This record gives sequence, C-alpha cells and structure tokens, in this order.
Amino acid sequence: MEAQRIAVDAVVALTDCDRDAVIAFIRRLYLAGVTDPKRLTFKGLQALSRPDSARFGLKFPALISGA
Repeated sequence: MEAQRIAVDAVVALTDCDRDAVIAFIRRLYLAGVTDPKRLTFKGLQALSRPDSARFGLKFPALISGA
C-alpha cells in the first residue's frame, strides 16, 4: 500500500491530474502485480503521455486547457 501512495503522490505532483483518477489507475496496476513504487509511477506517467489517456480516466490539465 505504501508503494501505491508514493506513486499516486508522484504522478499527481508531476501532472496535476485528478487524484481520484490516478488512485484508481495505480490501484489497477498494483492489483495486476506491479508493486514497485518507481514502476507504478513510470506506468502512470506513461499512460498520461498517450493521446488516449482519457480512456483510463486520466486527463492532463495542461493539455486540456491548452496552456
């Protein structure tokens, strides 16, 4: 559980995404067997960089607002 908290804090801090969406995504990865905090963080950031990140419930605010 500590790994999930670390990964969620890192992804939210780096991207300013919705915390609840990041928690849900990281939890799915964790339950799928990814337990390393660095790997969870990397996978979360990787998912956000995809054009279809909204499919995961993740939205990168800077890209949406055009800032």
